[in-house]
Amino acid sequence: MTTGQRIRETRLKRNKTMVDLAQAIDVSPTTISKYEANMIHNIPHDKLHKIADYLDVSFYYLIGLDDDENKAPLILTVDEQLLIEDYRSLSPQDQETLRILCQRLLAVSKQPQDIIQLTL
Repeated sequence: MTTGQRIRETRLKRNKTMVDLAQAIDVSPTTISKYEANMIHNIPHDKLHKIADYLDVSFYYLIGLDDDENKAPLILTVDEQLLIEDYRSLSPQDQETLRILCQRLLAVSKQPQDIIQLTL
């Protein structure tokens, strides 16, 4: 099931309209329609988190990494807490740079070791 299908299915289960969801995450109903129809593939993470919060489901369920839609309590290690604190102390531009770097690092980590090359 795609992210768009999960959004639509969950929204309908919660008896929410596209307008309700759009207002909750500050986008247009047309954008919600495009999310649900998989016309927009790169839904911003902040919007996905807002959708998950509004629909009271796990972010990981929405993106297909978990089949359990129930929110699990988030327990962070000390290192994770420190990383979050450091991230929050960065400027918005530096936060975006860090997100891009993390995405590229994750993509590289999925490649065979003999062709790994990380570029900015």
